[in-house]
Amino acid sequence: MARSIGTTDSGDSGDSGDSGGSAGSGGSIALSSPVIRPIGVSPVLWQNQGEDFFRANKWPPADLVWANPGQPPPPWTNAAPSQFPARGWSPYFLSVAVAGEFVQASAADPTNPLNNFQWNQIPIADWQTFTATQIQAELYELYQLIDYRPGVMTEALAEMNGIQAYWQGLLMCEPRSHPATNDLMSIAIHIGEFQAMHYKYNWTNAAGNKVFGRPRASQLSPALMPPIAVPGHASYPSGHSTQTHLLSGLLSKVMPAAVTAPLPINANPQIKPAALPPILPVQPSSLLDRLAERVSRNREVLGLHYPSDTRAGKIVADWSLLLLLQCPTVASLITEATQEWA
Repeated sequence: MARSIGTTDSGDSGDSGDSGGSAGSGGSIALSSPVIRPIGVSPVLWQNQGEDFFRANKWPPADLVWANPGQPPPPWTNAAPSQFPARGWSPYFLSVAVAGEFVQASAADPTNPLNNFQWNQIPIADWQTFTATQIQAELYELYQLIDYRPGVMTEALAEMNGIQAYWQGLLMCEPRSHPATNDLMSIAIHIGEFQAMHYKYNWTNAAGNKVFGRPRASQLSPALMPPIAVPGHASYPSGHSTQTHLLSGLLSKVMPAAVTAPLPINANPQIKPAALPPILPVQPSSLLDRLAERVSRNREVLGLHYPSDTRAGKIVADWSLLLLLQCPTVASLITEATQEWA
């Protein structure tokens, strides 16, 4: 089954580690290698004496004789590899393996360091307690954002299946030049997908009954009519927000200060801080943070998510990052990736 890169909201996600191409570049890739090597029957390089045709050249070559069945077949030697090479792992399958470490990890609770938490214990707000006034305010904001759809449509469509390409674009980075960094990207995207889907689906109401997640905004207000197909899963928390904030958080551990250092709010000295609109972040944030915020906001522009979905996704990402940092494979990759940016 082919999978696309980078988003839970696209219905599938994967990476290009198996394709041999640029991971996160937006193409569709298969979970197993799409490389196909047909081997037919070709002619040998010579004609035997007295023959006016070329004999068939099979593979393995017919003249490659396995002289002793009790010995390794030619051309093997006793120096054969003893294990699968670490760099032979597809980023996608590596991220699946890391999920096993992730669900066993625990980290200090940011709100109470005396307690530890695990992957399914992240405290996001109960969307069922949101008041009608809150929901109406969110829907009104989504209506205001509709005017921005033409301006972000091309970008938002690319972000459906090519999230990593934008992070690679911040600095010249691709799988061949920064393989460990690429592995971290894939891990963040797939753990983010896993976490978002868990919190979307595993929700119970105050009576303890299963609820299949928050309805999409367009279900409450059909006039929003998203310009693309509404994903086949619940709205809260936002998968894009979870994935992108987790991606930026994890990369902040290895990438240089050019993209990890906080930017001043008043980046333009001609604008006084008091004149800045209130929608800008109160605290300075890095380019990595801004990129995650932008991708998440674009999903709101499309009418696919409420702003509260985005906020909840960031909480899930921030807490999930603390757990990822406890995973041995991630810790090893951080060390390796840091050297890639040295």
